[in-house]
Amino acid sequence: MNHYTDTESQKSSRGVSPVIGVILMTSITVILAATIGSFVLGLGGDVTGTAGPQFSVGFDAINTNSDSEIEEVRITHEGGQSVDSEKLMVRGDVTYNDEFTAQGDSFSPGDSITFDSADNYNGDSLRVVWTSDDGGQSEVIDSFSLPI
Repeated sequence: MNHYTDTESQKSSRGVSPVIGVILMTSITVILAATIGSFVLGLGGDVTGTAGPQFSVGFDAINTNSDSEIEEVRITHEGGQSVDSEKLMVRGDVTYNDEFTAQGDSFSPGDSITFDSADNYNGDSLRVVWTSDDGGQSEVIDSFSLPI
């Protein structure tokens, strides 16, 4: 059995403190260097990009006849920012472009637009898509799957 005197146990525990200090200082230096380097080299410069508008829409499937086919779909601006109508389109099984611009310059809370077709919409999936001014970025605002 080993018996240590007070001076031997103090010497062995003193060596631990400098080692932990060196490890902490090295890790802090590496983290700081990586963070600063990423911004200097431009890797972290434009993380968010151009954000699309923040608004929500609601979808209503409308059956105007006594049959079970959906002939119209109403999309309503339910809240958030007003959006330039020319930047919005509905995509899905069929792409629609002009219906938003026919409503005026902006699509604002409370506004709604109705799409009708000679074909029925049963089972279609529709997405409201916003596109940036230069067309380089697009964002799906909301999507809706119509019942079959």
